[in-house]
Amino acid sequence: MATLIPSGSKTKAVIRKQGFPTKCKTFTKRSDALVWAKKTESEMERGLYIDNTKAKFVTLETLLDQYYQYCQSKQLKALKFIKAHSRIIKRHLGQLKLVEVNSYQLACYRDKRLETVSAATVKIELGIATRTIKLAVTEWGYRLNETPSIELPKVNNARHRRLVRDEMSIILKAISNKRSQGVD
Repeated sequence: MATLIPSGSKTKAVIRKQGFPTKCKTFTKRSDALVWAKKTESEMERGLYIDNTKAKFVTLETLLDQYYQYCQSKQLKALKFIKAHSRIIKRHLGQLKLVEVNSYQLACYRDKRLETVSAATVKIELGIATRTIKLAVTEWGYRLNETPSIELPKVNNARHRRLVRDEMSIILKAISNKRSQGVD
């Protein structure tokens, strides 16, 4: 059972449950504190509780820096590439706390970036952002209710090129020279 502590005009709800960190939250109404405490305790008992306190205080910018350090320790060859794209992501989404980064935020970022850069660039940037978030959740101890997922833009780098002026004659000349010299 949670403890409700009156504090002036506010009420502080404190939950101490074995196997879980102590949770406390302050409310202006006692009834709100009671509802929150019951809901949180119920989630703990049913195994649905996710403590995302740590994720409420870290920004995506900090995690991108940590991801860069992680890639450095793995001695990846694409470090300059990761750093350059991370800088762009930080400019747009870096101020967001990890719990605020959701699929909607990433979709807005994707759509905005597609106005100015190619789909391939956006796909790379979203890949770095999602890998960072996934690593934060799986290995760095951050907890999220839901890991954001997003549809990546389709990349079509196919080229349609036709020969210009003298290219056909140069090709034919090169082919005929090989045959006359006995080279196959």
